[in-house]
Amino acid sequence: ADSNNHEALIEALSMERGQQPLTAEKRRELISSIVSQQREQVANLMDCQLESWILSELASAQSSDPNTMQQNDPDLDELTSELQSVLSLSPEQLSRI
Repeated sequence: ADSNNHEALIEALSMERGQQPLTAEKRRELISSIVSQQREQVANLMDCQLESWILSELASAQSSDPNTMQQNDPDLDELTSELQSVLSLSPEQLSRI
């Protein structure tokens, strides 16, 4: 069943739309390139979400008791502390986060 799905994808991508016909090898290269680009986009989105989450954790940690920011993750605690010292956000900036 999977090979049928792959063949259908290859066939759909090779449909003529006024373009030069693609060889099977070229289609596979293009598909591989597209999938690689999509994976990179997903990785970028995940990085953005992580950064956003860390900033929100930083804001909540700075607006509350510093002892409550412990996440049971020493690496995250260290990163949060580093961000606090580097960013030195004002109360207004924290409220925006």
